[in-house]
Amino acid sequence: MSDVLRPCIGWAAERNAGQSDRAGHRDHRPVESGSVGNRTFKRTFPEPTGASLALIVASGLGGLAGGIVSQYVSEKVLHYVAAAGFIAIGLGTLVRA
Repeated sequence: MSDVLRPCIGWAAERNAGQSDRAGHRDHRPVESGSVGNRTFKRTFPEPTGASLALIVASGLGGLAGGIVSQYVSEKVLHYVAAAGFIAIGLGTLVRA
């Protein structure tokens, strides 16, 4: 397994590949540290907690930015900008397909 994917897996079985006890059972406890390249780090949050926290922060920042922009730009202009962006993304997707 590559060193890039190893922290994403998060299982000691990957860290201790080929190691087992006398009965042949592998160690499946969660890994408490990982490595990317030649750097080693200790995990402070489990992956679902970090992903949830990132979603909450991103949603909060988006709401805050939207509130600030809506104070200075009219709702009708925002509607047209959003529609143009939607059409541009759709056309870009069709062109690449």
